[in-house]
Amino acid sequence: IMDGPSRRRVKVYQLNNDGQWDDKGTGHVSCLYLEKLEGVCLLVTSEIDNAATLLETKILSGDIYQRQQETLIVWNEPDTSDDLALSFQESEGCDEIWLQIQQVQKGLNNNCDSPKDDGQFESALQLPATTLENLDAIHQIITTAINSPSEKETLSIAIIHQNYVRNLIELFHEVEKINEIQSLRKMFDIFKSLVLLNHINIIEVLFDEESVFDVMGALEYDPELPTSLHHREFLKTKAIFKEVIPFNDKEVVKKIHQTFRIQYLRDTVLPRVLDDITYGTLNSLIYFNQIEIITTLQKDTKFLTELFAKIQSEEDYENLKELGRFLQELCSLAKNLQVPQRMVFFSTLSSRGLFTVLEILLSDHGDTTNALRMSGLEIINSILNHDGSMLRKFILSQKPKYGLMEKLLYLLTSETESGLTGQVAEILRSLLDTELMTDLTEKNDFLTMFYQSDDKSFVEQLTHVLDQKDNPSKNLVCELLGYCVQHHNYRIKQYILGHNLSAKISKLIQHKEKHIALSALRFVRSIVGMKDEAYNKHLIKVKMLDSVMDAFNKNGSRYNLLNSSIIEIFEFIRKENLKSLINNIVEKYETTFRSITYVETFQRLVDKYEQNKERSISISDLSSDQTNNTRLADSDDDSYFKESDDEDQANGDTPLVPYEDTEDSKNETAALTSETSPENEKESENKNATETKTKKRNEDEKQSVNGESDEENAINGKKGGKTRTGRTSDEEGDANDRQPKRLKVG
Repeated sequence: IMDGPSRRRVKVYQLNNDGQWDDKGTGHVSCLYLEKLEGVCLLVTSEIDNAATLLETKILSGDIYQRQQETLIVWNEPDTSDDLALSFQESEGCDEIWLQIQQVQKGLNNNCDSPKDDGQFESALQLPATTLENLDAIHQIITTAINSPSEKETLSIAIIHQNYVRNLIELFHEVEKINEIQSLRKMFDIFKSLVLLNHINIIEVLFDEESVFDVMGALEYDPELPTSLHHREFLKTKAIFKEVIPFNDKEVVKKIHQTFRIQYLRDTVLPRVLDDITYGTLNSLIYFNQIEIITTLQKDTKFLTELFAKIQSEEDYENLKELGRFLQELCSLAKNLQVPQRMVFFSTLSSRGLFTVLEILLSDHGDTTNALRMSGLEIINSILNHDGSMLRKFILSQKPKYGLMEKLLYLLTSETESGLTGQVAEILRSLLDTELMTDLTEKNDFLTMFYQSDDKSFVEQLTHVLDQKDNPSKNLVCELLGYCVQHHNYRIKQYILGHNLSAKISKLIQHKEKHIALSALRFVRSIVGMKDEAYNKHLIKVKMLDSVMDAFNKNGSRYNLLNSSIIEIFEFIRKENLKSLINNIVEKYETTFRSITYVETFQRLVDKYEQNKERSISISDLSSDQTNNTRLADSDDDSYFKESDDEDQANGDTPLVPYEDTEDSKNETAALTSETSPENEKESENKNATETKTKKRNEDEKQSVNGESDEENAINGKKGGKTRTGRTSDEEGDANDRQPKRLKVG
């Protein structure tokens, strides 16, 4: 079956729900009859495991298969609505399989009494001669056929076999010469309908070098627009193609031109009239063109070497800017690659010096537009979207200077353009995202570099911005530090508690620029959200919440974002019952809180404070009762033994055998246990009943306050609390039960 394995080698693609083509694997395709599917099928077996089937689909009749370019066959499965594609390694293999598909379809059509060959399709629809006299007839035939799938297929075949597109272009030239507006608008409808036929062979003819400008000329005369557009002028004079490095493969140049023109048609010329199927076909053409372009350039070692060498040596800023833009577009195209191919692509660029040239692109070249820097940042974003670990490892390899990290922090802390600084802040956030750091060693090394670098730590460089009066990046720094609070745990905690950062943030809460004040409030919210008592004590110490209240009072009765942010902070404190913070703010601002009635948060905060206070008193009383009960139990035990000894002496009780009082006999007598006398037994029962009632009352009191707070649980919720005797309450009860009952003899 598998003759010519190289010719038949294909990649199988399937369109996912996001409109991206997923690579299902590489294998070898064959066209053969399968009994289980009862027909001739396309079968692709994996080149890794011949027993594994990547694709198994029955060839169907109808216009579902399309050949795109020289190495692609795409179709839509009617039963599952899946969009599938075969990408051949060689065009000869694509020709072979495409011919077999057509032959199978002819056989299926013969069984349905369909025309027997392509010549009958041609004779079934003989198109009118392309003359001015036949313009109305041509317009009628082509514009009505797009409404019927069967007529579209018949018309498409006739147009291809009669080379009708070229003839229509000649007709357009004649119509444009006479400049008759109604005829020109009919030509627009005709060429628009040619696109909507959605036949790949027709689309390729429309966009080849010989036809594309004439096609765009016909599409300038849209009857729904008041004036004609100038697509040809834009494509020829304004959309200038620049080769910053000469391409060694001229086919790449053709693909670049074709891709741009298809995009222009999709987005500018016919965005209103394209149906979903045609739109998808154009997207597929663009996608596979881009894959072919980037794959070809990636394999061109000479081209990549020249590119990176020129960036590093170029002294002319305009040329350097064009080189940066080209590298940016190249990296942007890589997002269309499947993950393995994308990994190979960025690894290839990295080995050629990608990260080294980034420092050049991010340097200050005296351009107020920062065009080159923006290109560098876009490239970094493309790398981070693929694998941020590559960039982190490169930065760590620059120890001790960490040049690229220094560049990024310099841009954030020194530049004034908001678009630039905002993009840098997002890049730093991605670099510091611990959830994306799968390697623990890399995570530890990178965060250590950020917080504890040898010279001046990077986090310290960030906080220095907060002291600068007119620095516009203060809000971005606050946001970034708040992000660190949520994700870096003890490292940022040590820095905050050991430095003057909170005092700087407190000043910003009352900043005249509201977006800066809101960023400072979000930082406070991040700290409060950690519910860490060390943080809470720190907020009290630096009077952070006092600054929040001052900003709230100055804002007055205005219902704005600042007002809502502050209310939300206090609502969180109340809901989470952060007692130290509640006590601190309510004791200072209780009068103010009670006067605020348009929202219930502050009154509820006061109520929570009072509830906590009452519970604290109840817990204190309960603790006191337990202490008193313990003392009483100890006193009763001592009295019991003392009274028993006195009774023994008063009654003159003597042992059965009058041994001498040796030390051993004294110890044995003291350890001896037995039944008590009836009188003492009754007294003991009364005493035990009293203790049982006391114990039950204490347990009822414990349950009444059980679960109110962590402190109460420590006292009430856990068994075995310590008594004054140093034993747990359970141990105390067990000891009472084990007390020896005195034996009276004689």
